[in-house]
Amino acid sequence: MQQKSIILWAGVAVVALLGAAWAVSSEGMQQGPASVASLLPDLQSQATDVAGVKVRTAAYEIDIQKQGDKWVATSQEGYPVRDGTAQQLVSAVVGFKAVEAKTRDADWYAQIGVDDPATAGSSAKAVSLLDSQGKPIEDIIIGNLSELPRPDGSMATYVRLPSSDEAVLVQGTALLPMKLADWFGELFSIPGSQVARVAITEQGKPALSAKRGEDGRFVRETVDPQYETNGTFVNDAAIKRVTQGLASVSIMSVRPAKEGISPIRSIDFEVEPGVTIHAQIADATQPLWVRFSAEATKPEGKDLADKISARVNGWEFQLEGARVNAFTTPVANLMQKDSEPIQFEPGQSIDLQSIPGLMQGGAR
Repeated sequence: MQQKSIILWAGVAVVALLGAAWAVSSEGMQQGPASVASLLPDLQSQATDVAGVKVRTAAYEIDIQKQGDKWVATSQEGYPVRDGTAQQLVSAVVGFKAVEAKTRDADWYAQIGVDDPATAGSSAKAVSLLDSQGKPIEDIIIGNLSELPRPDGSMATYVRLPSSDEAVLVQGTALLPMKLADWFGELFSIPGSQVARVAITEQGKPALSAKRGEDGRFVRETVDPQYETNGTFVNDAAIKRVTQGLASVSIMSVRPAKEGISPIRSIDFEVEPGVTIHAQIADATQPLWVRFSAEATKPEGKDLADKISARVNGWEFQLEGARVNAFTTPVANLMQKDSEPIQFEPGQSIDLQSIPGLMQGGAR
């Protein structure tokens, strides 16, 4: 009898502890019954009326508008966003299904990403769906993905309507770009190994040209003598760093190209399979804006030239730091005093005295 009493009291204690734990957790995260219903039923009937999207995060803001069958960033002077990016966001919001009511405690908002996106370090994304007149159809704050998948394997996301203080767990995901550049994707990407020749013009005058030799190293073609302060040979490694400016070109911002302005620097890259890409810097003001163009020099280069032209013609781009450094390297820094490493053929005798600096200080 005494043993049964001990077991009974132990069971009561466990229940009490579980109840206390639930009570503590429920102070922060209230949970309603699990159910699946459309989060925004009225939006489903208005989905075809959505003609604009505004996104605000701690990192960026962007305004997007549908024009024909394309979506363009009106906040970036109408430059097209990546195909499908805006429409996928709209479809995701329309398709959200409410699963559980969550916290009403604002102190918990930041933990699940439904706080004010203007707050530094916030992971929240405020999204407004607009009609063709720019009037709001629906506003929503999209938060973090739930760490646990749904029983059916689908993913769930925390969201909150600005008109409500209640966060909701919804079935579905809306993976927005982390940074502004991701809305546009790469302009183009040309591996440095495909660049066969580089020609730099400064203030309308030829400054330097170098071509890739059969051994893969760049050698001097022409150099304006005023840039030979560091030597008379081109620095192969430095030239190759310039060519890396064409790899994975992403943009920080974009604007229509200004007409009638002579560039202070132009770089022509001749690349395989027969395309010349022109990069022009209009002026020295910060941040730097670069204008690109492309032309086919061989029939097999036409497709690549056309693809690049479709992305760049008529626009100027603000680029991230590595690309700016590549395109603005001073010409003098592309020169060196020594020639390329000496190449020896198998069996060739070597006159050590002919190698500069090797025998300085006498033989050891």
